[in-house]
Amino acid sequence: PATFPGPIDLEPLFDKNNPGQLKEHLVDDLDYALVPARVWEKLLQWYGLVEGQEPIKRRVVEQGMFVKHCRVEVYLLALKLKLHGQEETKPVLRGFSRADTVQDLLEAMKDVFSIDSDTECRVWNSFTATSMDELSNKKETLQECNLFENQIVVLE
Repeated sequence: PATFPGPIDLEPLFDKNNPGQLKEHLVDDLDYALVPARVWEKLLQWYGLVEGQEPIKRRVVEQGMFVKHCRVEVYLLALKLKLHGQEETKPVLRGFSRADTVQDLLEAMKDVFSIDSDTECRVWNSFTATSMDELSNKKETLQECNLFENQIVVLE
């Protein structure tokens, strides 16, 4: 006889102290299973998702400097977003795929800081309080920009 396990519950994957952040050191095939989008859609049809939860969508990204290989990016790149002229305010922490482009980052930052999408803006990679580089190539990926975890990015 078939048994119904109930709706899919993603809560055990998240850090209780950091809402929206995955727990550190989750292990593939032990803590979670990676499934193609079509399989996920079928699972949702059959079992549903615990009310109030959102699916965890991830991308396949190319990794490696010399030997390239494709992997599912389970953990997103955490960036600290700031608005130019408000350097003293606490940054907004957001996760991005390393395959996202500078244009994707720019649009997300405009959304975070409630700036009209038509407003001309620039994005800066902030190494220190006095050293910044403009991320001018909008088609470049965040990985190609060599951004690192918890990097401060400034919207001007």
